Amino acid sequence: MISEQDKQAILNGAFGVTREGKKVKFLGKDDSIKDTFWYCIYTADNLVDDFMAYKTLAKRYTNNETRFDIVGLWQEKPEPFDLEKALAGEPVLLRDGSKAYIFHCINDEFTKKHNIGYQLLGVIVDSLEGKQLTRSWAKSGIFNEVNPYPDFDIIGMWKEPKPQLSSNSLQLPKPLTSPLNTGDGYFTLTTTGGKYVIDSWKWNDKTSDHAFLRNSRIYKTKEEVIQVIEAITGKQYEDR
Repeated sequence: MISEQDKQAILNGAFGVTREGKKVKFLGKDDSIKDTFWYCIYTADNLVDDFMAYKTLAKRYTNNETRFDIVGLWQEKPEPFDLEKALAGEPVLLRDGSKAYIFHCINDEFTKKHNIGYQLLGVIVDSLEGKQLTRSWAKSGIFNEVNPYPDFDIIGMWKEPKPQLSSNSLQLPKPLTSPLNTGDGYFTLTTTGGKYVIDSWKWNDKTSDHAFLRNSRIYKTKEEVIQVIEAITGKQYEDR
């Protein structure tokens, strides 16, 4: 279950991750529709794949678990550990999320002569315990060879987190919530190759019509869909 801390981070702009491992971005809550939270879904190539309405901040549907449910925060793969950069003063990332600096590497000859297993000396400056800790590591970044996955292993280079701005005040046009009359036209928003596409349809009371309706995808006008796209992207829609 997603923590309250992770929920707040998502509200503040952090990326979330779904149960099936997809990256998602919270777009905002639509106050014109009860319990509607909008998310943008991304592909493995970091392209826009889809957008979806959720019933709660973390769940696609209130009473059912789905592969789209948000289960935590997205973790970007860090830059690989680079000893040369670390010795030049760049911070490193530890497995528990802490930041550390390496300030010395004992040379190989001295290490071999004195049977020293951990050549790197440094300090953890952003410990989860709230302390500055002096520690040592093997050249590979391993903190303790006995335990293969200790919290203090160096797993990459540290990257300063970007400041996040809250987007939970985003206002979106209201999609239709009731079936249309046969033959009435409507518009939907889909994505193809990471780009937003506006499609026009005629209501024929088919399964596909009701699926669009159930997923809050039907808009009365093309202009409303354009407003949604511009709200999501923050840019003017050009293909009018």
